[in-house]
Amino acid sequence: MKLNKLGLTLSLFIFPIISSAMTLEEFLQQVKTKHRTAQSLEASKDAAELRKDVGDTELSPMLSLTSAYLDDQKTSASVPTYIITRNKTSSYSLGLSKQFSTGTKASVSATANQINMNAISSGVPTQQAIGTSGLGISLSQSLWKNFFGSATRIRQELDEQTSKLEKTGYDLQLKQLLISAEAAFWDYVYIQEEHEQRLASLERAKKIESWIRARVGNGIGDQGDLLGAQSLVASRKLELLMTQDEHTSLKKKIIDYLEITDSEKIPQFDSKLTSRRDLTKMVDRFSEQGKIVRLDSYLSILEAKAKTLGSKQAADAMRPDLQLSGSYSTNQYNSNFNTAVSNIANADTPTAQIALTFSWM
Repeated sequence: MKLNKLGLTLSLFIFPIISSAMTLEEFLQQVKTKHRTAQSLEASKDAAELRKDVGDTELSPMLSLTSAYLDDQKTSASVPTYIITRNKTSSYSLGLSKQFSTGTKASVSATANQINMNAISSGVPTQQAIGTSGLGISLSQSLWKNFFGSATRIRQELDEQTSKLEKTGYDLQLKQLLISAEAAFWDYVYIQEEHEQRLASLERAKKIESWIRARVGNGIGDQGDLLGAQSLVASRKLELLMTQDEHTSLKKKIIDYLEITDSEKIPQFDSKLTSRRDLTKMVDRFSEQGKIVRLDSYLSILEAKAKTLGSKQAADAMRPDLQLSGSYSTNQYNSNFNTAVSNIANADTPTAQIALTFSWM
């Protein structure tokens, strides 16, 4: 009777009341969504995707707005008979620039200046106010180093390969986590079945002991056989206790993988050791030719591509450059600042420039 109570107590201790059955796929999915390491790897993959887009920030439009005030009391001579004793200038500018993936750089700007000068003209003190304004546009295009965006395309391809390399590395770490989680899953299923066998073995050993004890009591059995039967029962108890210890350790692993508290009930696993899994369902990474490849091999391929692009980028950065640029701007001067600003688009006195610049490191 005591042995029966022991077996029942161990059974209830090892296998708490279960809430619902969980398949292997559901278990792995819960590990992916709840395990902190898996969540960290997913966040790292998102960060790698965002880092890929950081390089394109150089292609974003840039808006600039400047307001400045100058009070210059330094004496300067414009001509021998005209000496400027003080210059007060208020400057305003608005600019918008954009670099395109073709390597073209474009910018537009608007400027206005209000100038008040104190001067001495032929010995006579005088004051003069000037208002200036202008609209400008400039374009530049690389004809060699970044020929119509060649360097930009290399940089984008490198960022893409680097991002893919990082994300694949995180995928590999996640798969390694899931592999260890699946191993714990099957170990837990195995220990459950082993526990049932240990209980059954203990029950058979107790029946044998009872049968031999009865024979010894009737005088037809040997005391040595009874001692052997008792030893067998003790051995089966020890094996059951060892199974209990191993189960406790595996239970802790399952709790860690599912990110549940010790007080929460572990779900029953709806799987058998005799079940088989389709190998193709365990693989989700293919090469460009449609062949199944190892993730570490795929990582080596991506790393080789990234290094090739990196060498191209380094070689392109050392090339000479030939840049074609041009600019056009309006110019307005008036003693009245407001009048100069209102006529900012007047193209009576423009400034135009075109240049070809060669640079060699």
